Amino acid sequence: MADKRPFRVVIVGASVAGLSLANMLQANAIDFLVLEAYPTVAPQVGASIGLLPHGNRILDQLGLYEKVMEIAPPIQIFNFRDTNGQILARHPEMDERLVERHGYPMVFLDRQMLLKVLYDNIKDKSKILTNKRVVRTELVNGGVHAVTSDGTIIAGDILVGADGVHSTVRSEMWRLAGRLSPGLFDPNEHEAPPCENSCIFGISNLCPGINPGDLHCVFRNSSSYLVTGGPQGRVYWFRFQKLPEKVHGSAIPRYTEKDLQKSLSEAADDNILPNLKFSTLIENKVSAVMTPLVEYVYKQWHFDRIITLGDSAHKFHPVGGQGGNAAVESVALLTNNLVKALKRSPSGRLTTVQVESMFADVQSRRKPRLELNHRYSLITVRTQKHLIRL
Repeated sequence: MADKRPFRVVIVGASVAGLSLANMLQANAIDFLVLEAYPTVAPQVGASIGLLPHGNRILDQLGLYEKVMEIAPPIQIFNFRDTNGQILARHPEMDERLVERHGYPMVFLDRQMLLKVLYDNIKDKSKILTNKRVVRTELVNGGVHAVTSDGTIIAGDILVGADGVHSTVRSEMWRLAGRLSPGLFDPNEHEAPPCENSCIFGISNLCPGINPGDLHCVFRNSSSYLVTGGPQGRVYWFRFQKLPEKVHGSAIPRYTEKDLQKSLSEAADDNILPNLKFSTLIENKVSAVMTPLVEYVYKQWHFDRIITLGDSAHKFHPVGGQGGNAAVESVALLTNNLVKALKRSPSGRLTTVQVESMFADVQSRRKPRLELNHRYSLITVRTQKHLIRL
């Protein structure tokens, strides 16, 4: 008897990648289920996100671009500043220039705000399950199971890991491949991702001199700042700090609240503008988090019916703003490939060979662009460090 259930995509992580994919599948009438580890879909974790023209173009196709623009002003002015906050270069009307060249502007908003836009657009909220932390994956005949920490088993035809840089899905994929296809994955790759910088990213309430639509890059000897004026008087900021030495894998530090407070205190006297010090952003902060900046594009993203996308497959330094936009592009290509594959299938099912071919196409077509994104971010960081010495 033919299997009458619909083809289902299990998405691990209600991230930007995960919820974008859910919206794309919804638009194409493909069944999905999102498993989110945390109690809420859009928690405030102190992070902002920059949406570039190519990311906004895809959101527009989903009918979500105008909703984002109702929330956030476009970036209008790029300001590049020295250690004292003095202007090195200023580029006005950047919103108009970007629209002229690429069709869409750049905008910054709370990551939480973008997740809410994506979540609110999901018609059937029962397809988003919270408090479902995936701890194991298993391959079954013609499908895949995700097992959560409470013992729930979720069945699907394919599983997409959109669960971030510390991806459980990636670890499980490696485990399964080690047993079923030894040698497919580099056994040393878990120690390969490098880290040369840390970042404190935060959100503050209104600060004098930081206007909505302003972007400020402040260059210092071993650190730099990216500060933008966002919606509702919000100020989004990143403080990038070079580590004493490059570290890899398990040697990458994990930061505590004590580490965060120490770093904030040490940097408090830094100038953002000539008359605005970092201490004001600290005093007005809504939230702040300190994290190591892992920068890596993994060699292999998929195995059998499992694929990783977004930060779980490709992680960049945030200075170029490529991370979230790259994730949206990756899940768009997966969706396009899946739609085509299902249309060609009379049964509405896909064999494992067909799934693997589809995943391989996503990786081969996306990887060159993502490696370019990675190099762009690295070059931008190194250029900024040299500018202050000129």
